[in-house]
Amino acid sequence: MMPDIKTLMLLYIIVNVISAGAVAIIWSQNRGRFAGIIFWLVDMILQVVGSTLIVMRGVVPDIVSMTLSNTLVMAGIVIILIGFERFTGKKGLQIHNYFLLAVFIAVSTYFVVVHPDLRVREIALSATTMIFTFQCCWLLLRRVDSGMRQVTNLTGIVFACYAAFSLARIILTVIIPEQSSDFFKAGLVDALAITVYIVLSVCLAISLVLMVNRRLLADVRAQEEKYRNILENMQDSYIEVDLAGNFTFVNEAACRNLGYSMDELIGRSFSIIAPDQEETNAIFNAYSDVYKTGEPHTGFAFKIIRKDGSTGYAETSISLIKTEQGRSIGFRSVGRDVTERKQMEQKLLEMATHDALTGLPNRTLLYDRCSVALANVQRYNKKLAIMTLDLDLFKNINDTLGHDIGDRLLMAAAGRLTGALRKSDTVARMGGDEFVLLLGEVDDKLDAVNVADKILGDFRQPFLIDGHSLNVTVSIGIAIYPDNGDDIEDLLKNSDRLLYNAKQNGRDRFAI
Repeated sequence: MMPDIKTLMLLYIIVNVISAGAVAIIWSQNRGRFAGIIFWLVDMILQVVGSTLIVMRGVVPDIVSMTLSNTLVMAGIVIILIGFERFTGKKGLQIHNYFLLAVFIAVSTYFVVVHPDLRVREIALSATTMIFTFQCCWLLLRRVDSGMRQVTNLTGIVFACYAAFSLARIILTVIIPEQSSDFFKAGLVDALAITVYIVLSVCLAISLVLMVNRRLLADVRAQEEKYRNILENMQDSYIEVDLAGNFTFVNEAACRNLGYSMDELIGRSFSIIAPDQEETNAIFNAYSDVYKTGEPHTGFAFKIIRKDGSTGYAETSISLIKTEQGRSIGFRSVGRDVTERKQMEQKLLEMATHDALTGLPNRTLLYDRCSVALANVQRYNKKLAIMTLDLDLFKNINDTLGHDIGDRLLMAAAGRLTGALRKSDTVARMGGDEFVLLLGEVDDKLDAVNVADKILGDFRQPFLIDGHSLNVTVSIGIAIYPDNGDDIEDLLKNSDRLLYNAKQNGRDRFAI
């Protein structure tokens, strides 16, 4: 029984319509991501229109149903070739294909209008199809880069089948004579050809969908590899934690900065590095603010404890990790080790607020602490004491034993003064051998007198420095707030005056 060519052509049209719909979906989802897909869609539309015109033979003029229809089909293959070139980034010249298409149109027109010959038309159609599809095959299997071939090879194989079958169709057309000049009454070769083209059209649609999905997957992998390389090679620490504060990812820089291996950190709480409760609270508050507001937190600095117990400082930015649905699932932070900078800042601060020789607070820090202490005692109606003292006859030691011994004596004196006071009190060096003591809170002047007596007793014990036994005493002037002044300047002025009185009265004593 002779195959029904028209039925096969109707099925071919349906397959082409479905394929065009699939490509339209691909294009709508990826038109801003990949170039060239719009050309695939145009090809599919031309295949639908061309095959429809073929079915309408007898209804429309032969020049339309035979020449125009096949011209649209051939033009579609050239267009999809251009689309593949844009998709793969391997653009080429198409002038030879335009010339071949023009030759095909001329041949097809001649053997439709001037000398009708179905056999010659089918050979011309198959030969042109073979040339065009072979170029698609060559592009997708050979011209593209080796990495891209994993994406394009399946579609390339489909076009290789198109080209191979087109060659086989030419051979079969030559070997097996046609039984009719009417395409719809043709023999087994044309029925077989349409059946194969239906199968290949289905395979092509599937391969195009898979090619785009493979490209998406390859791009995702490339991006993941790119960012992984960036994260692994960057000097800054990159950390991800879940909402409970457990590490879910760290890069090598974070491991180096923290002193832990990746296995030691993943799954453990962030608190493994949070050195005291104050730092823990500060970190929690920073992360909490990011979670509540959704806004990143930048320039957040905190202290860390490394695995070896050493202290470091990190400055980091914090942002939320969200799912595609917008649900917050954790935090990411990019930070850098700022230990050296912090140490330098602390050193500069130390230099600005502390005496270089003894390490005691200097005049600047003393005034700051006095301001705080004054505000406190004024609020609670308390008293405080300012004591100014210096070493008796210190100049003689410098002149006879040298400044090195004198400096070491000052350092020893600073130690004795610090040991005589409470931790809440302050010993400051004002310069030379002059020191100022701030007793932040006293009940009355008797408290200050007791401290002064203790200091005098301590300094009556010799200082042993480089084999020298140095007998050094001190003179002390004591001013009480609010009895002797309302501000630091008045208190220092009065304590200094009383210090002078103590020296005038024989040294090794205090005046109050």
